[in-house]
Amino acid sequence: MRSGVARDIRNLVEPMVPEDHPSKMPFDPEQLTDADLNRQLPFPTSTPPGVYLQSLPSPSFVVYNSEHEELKRGPCTPGTRTQPINGMLSWAGSAGPGAVLWVTGMAGTGKTTIAFSLCEQLENQHKLAASFFCSRLLPECRNVNGIIPSLVRQLTQNCPGFETSLLQVLDPNSKSEWMTCSLEVQFHELIVKPLQTPGAETPSPSKIVVIDALDECENKDSAEGIFDVLATQASSSPLMFIVFARPIHNIQDRLSDLGGDVNKRVTIYRLDEDRDPVKADIKMHLRSQMDLMSSKITPWPEPEQPDSSKQCAADRRIWLEKRFEELAGRAGALFIYAATAIRYISHGTSARQRGIRLRNVLGAPSRATNEQYAEIDSLYTTILQEALRGCAGPDARDDMLLVLHTVICALEPLTIDTISELLQKDEGQVRSALNPLQSVLQINRTSHVVTTLHASFPEYLFARDRSKQYHCNSVNHNKILSQACFNRLKHSRKQFNICDLESSYDLDTQIVDLPRRVEASISAGLFYSCQNWAAHLSSTGKSTDNHLPDLFYDFLSVRLLLWIEIMNLKKHAHAAVKILKQAENWCTSQGLPNLIRLAHDAWRFTATFALNPVCQSTPHLYISMLLFWPQSRPVSIHYAARSQHRIKIEGKAVNLERRQLALLATWPFEEEVHSASFSPDGTRIALAVGKRVLVVNADSGRREPGFSLAEHKERVTAVRFSPDSSGSKVISGSEDGTICVWDGRTGKLALGPLCDPGIAPELHQITSVSVTQSPTDPEYMYIASGSYDGCVRIWDTKTGKLAFNPLMHPTDNKRHESWVLSVSFSPDGRRVVSGSENRSMCVWDIQPGGASQAFELPNDNTSDFRGPVKSVGFSPEGNRIVSGSGDEMVCIWHVTKRAKLNHIHAHQSEVNSVGFSPDGSRIVSGSADRGIRVWSSANGDPLLGPLKGHRGQITSVEFSPDDTRIVSCSDDRTVRVWDAEDSREYFQPEGPPRAWVTARADENEANRVNVLTPTSRRAITGWQMHWNGWLKSESQLMIWVPDDLHSDSDPTKPPIKLRKPTLVCSTGSVNLTFHEACIGKNWSQCFVEEIQPK
Repeated sequence: MRSGVARDIRNLVEPMVPEDHPSKMPFDPEQLTDADLNRQLPFPTSTPPGVYLQSLPSPSFVVYNSEHEELKRGPCTPGTRTQPINGMLSWAGSAGPGAVLWVTGMAGTGKTTIAFSLCEQLENQHKLAASFFCSRLLPECRNVNGIIPSLVRQLTQNCPGFETSLLQVLDPNSKSEWMTCSLEVQFHELIVKPLQTPGAETPSPSKIVVIDALDECENKDSAEGIFDVLATQASSSPLMFIVFARPIHNIQDRLSDLGGDVNKRVTIYRLDEDRDPVKADIKMHLRSQMDLMSSKITPWPEPEQPDSSKQCAADRRIWLEKRFEELAGRAGALFIYAATAIRYISHGTSARQRGIRLRNVLGAPSRATNEQYAEIDSLYTTILQEALRGCAGPDARDDMLLVLHTVICALEPLTIDTISELLQKDEGQVRSALNPLQSVLQINRTSHVVTTLHASFPEYLFARDRSKQYHCNSVNHNKILSQACFNRLKHSRKQFNICDLESSYDLDTQIVDLPRRVEASISAGLFYSCQNWAAHLSSTGKSTDNHLPDLFYDFLSVRLLLWIEIMNLKKHAHAAVKILKQAENWCTSQGLPNLIRLAHDAWRFTATFALNPVCQSTPHLYISMLLFWPQSRPVSIHYAARSQHRIKIEGKAVNLERRQLALLATWPFEEEVHSASFSPDGTRIALAVGKRVLVVNADSGRREPGFSLAEHKERVTAVRFSPDSSGSKVISGSEDGTICVWDGRTGKLALGPLCDPGIAPELHQITSVSVTQSPTDPEYMYIASGSYDGCVRIWDTKTGKLAFNPLMHPTDNKRHESWVLSVSFSPDGRRVVSGSENRSMCVWDIQPGGASQAFELPNDNTSDFRGPVKSVGFSPEGNRIVSGSGDEMVCIWHVTKRAKLNHIHAHQSEVNSVGFSPDGSRIVSGSADRGIRVWSSANGDPLLGPLKGHRGQITSVEFSPDDTRIVSCSDDRTVRVWDAEDSREYFQPEGPPRAWVTARADENEANRVNVLTPTSRRAITGWQMHWNGWLKSESQLMIWVPDDLHSDSDPTKPPIKLRKPTLVCSTGSVNLTFHEACIGKNWSQCFVEEIQPK
């Protein structure tokens, strides 16, 4: 098995390596360890085509007629809802391929039962292609990213030939994680592409896909996301789509924005427009229920009426019909009212109690200030009144409200055990609190998951003016839940090595029974607490006491490593990074500077662990991560004292206290990387890798699933995302003289290649691009480009042509006298700045009608350094420009004053890339000296750096949109992500030459390792230093070495093999001593578990 995978990797890497490369050597696949196989490369590895279908989710729970016991769906009562169902069937008979029917209705209008009945009829007519019914009850049914993959799985089963078409277009060399990529990518790659394949067998044009209850998904924007995808892409498929959802705000405006063609294909059907037929159907439904309950309800006596017990059956029926007529009147057009009322009445324990409940419902006064909610609010109030009236005392009443509010504030459906665990209540107490509420809550008999029956009930409880004394204050209850999460971690049975891992020599994947251990050791309540404490904390508003800050401090200072351990074992380490950033933002909002420092260091520590191979072996959280973390940092201050029997580090070349901690992740690529740019939402990064354009996940560096290779004929020099909020397009410029606009999700060419045929072939190379919104049509863009012919060109994506004539030099009506090396639009799109190889910099005023004016920023000779202007950029407010040049300078200019504000001798070689931070307060610069620095834009003071790690010159640097990270790329074939923290606390001066770790195998000291400086020319043999940081003795993991402390991160190179000890100069060596360290089978003795009080 390993040999096959290893050969696949070798076959992939082989063509990328030059013939004279040292890695062209005899290859033994058996020598590859799991660490090598499990490392996730940003470039693709081989996957058999059939694996894709297995990776798509099973439809068993999501289809309309799923028999899962927690899903109690059913059709409409016979004879009801015929009008809307017939209308939908009529639409299906007349609409063409790619049409969309969007069915909307407020909560409680019976959308799901209508959708169920519709699916039944479509299936009977052999027209149902697939269905997906969302539900909060099951994880599979509430993940919006599972909808399209599940529909595709059904299409392969229900539509002959579709599976063949699907496998024809899926790239067998691209392992795609469809559940994690965008809806646009899913639809295009899994539905549109297979159906557009030449010769593909397509489903019948009459085939229909039905999606229901999008408001049940975890993502609140699920309905909008599905709507946008279907509105823009459904026309490319032969299928028709019927979607049921709550009303979307301004849906008509959305349709208008999408254009006339979409308006023709998308039909909006409003269920609650004509209420009279709905009311009639509710009456019919209640009458059918009355027939079932007529003998189960004891009528109550009325004035001037004989005793109810003496009534004959006919009189009882007349009386009951009258009551149900009243009930129908109260229900109005809300099916949920009728369903909840029947559920409440039927849960009475006797005929007499059921009669009393019916009387309570009909006698309840309308309380809502909004007439729309009057009757449903009255019903919910009646149910809660009776439930709380039955409580044994104030404590029981408080317990009931506590449990109820926990159910509706929880971020996912909870089991009774989990509720008990979080609230520290006996299971019996929780059950006693829940049982009287089964009219509005559902408790699964097998899984014991507790959910609300309908979304209208939480809405009622969260609205103070509607629920009055039963109101759930979400801010206060999130405080309770955040405290509960912290306390659950605090009272964990084990505070260290929670799964009893025996050895630090192994990867987690090598532990055969690890899934069983994780399941047994990490309860649902504990894992819920680990996942959601920060979300609850962030929902608590401004804190007026110290209780929550104290609990958070306790978490960071005592339980952080346990939490990281749990998240890593549950394969949620990447999520841990986001969780801590969310918590750090909460600290900032609360104004807690001391806690911010600790929280930020915890975030940085967690990110470094999660984004690097060290996370492949959980014990090395303690053995390697904590060892290399500087002792002066807050995490080490709190946890180093609990470490013992550690690996010893001796020598001068590696001074841990001077280690820069800004480097979060390193992603290797097979070619030089010349440009990197964040998407506007910060979730993706576009890269120029050789001749290709790639889009990778900003957290993991993995190539976005579905993004096909976008390729130019020559090297790509610049990439940028479009300025819309989602970054829907990627723009690239190349040395082949063209500009291309790619779909930002699929990689499909959207526009281009754009080129100016008037450029001489030897001068057509594009050096830089910048993008702004078109001033005449916000749906389109202007693209500015610079090239070797000395011109700045501005392209209009609406026409695909130049918006203006090539922009000329302002002083002599000529082009820049030399290559234009950099261009950048101002934030408002009204100006373009350009920098040239001839040391000049121009600002162009873009005017309507194709005219432009320009002025040259003067060089006032305040510095002796002069060189080509290699990078330029506007500040966020548009009044300043930053430039980086070949004379090692970074300069800041005032646009309107046309004057230099500051100049900084920033680097020891030419400055290749500069940029402002999103708030304009900082400037980042990257240089050919391989360093990255951050400066104050106000006074030029150094704030961070030099950040060292790249082994080649820096080609591009950029801040993330949230101001927390910096992405850099280099001709060393890597992309690196850095923490953008600007505190002087993290500023490190230049140190001695960086050292890297290599192993030394000594006959007398077999557990001793040397660290060699880059100046050493002598080879050392013995153990193996792997490119991903693992130092191994044979197959055993000895220690993970951070990227800035080892020699090479090139995955195409074999491990450094070391056979015999070699001495190095004393000033350039550091020793790692293992013989007293607790590692391997003794690793659990390396850390002291906190003793918990009983």
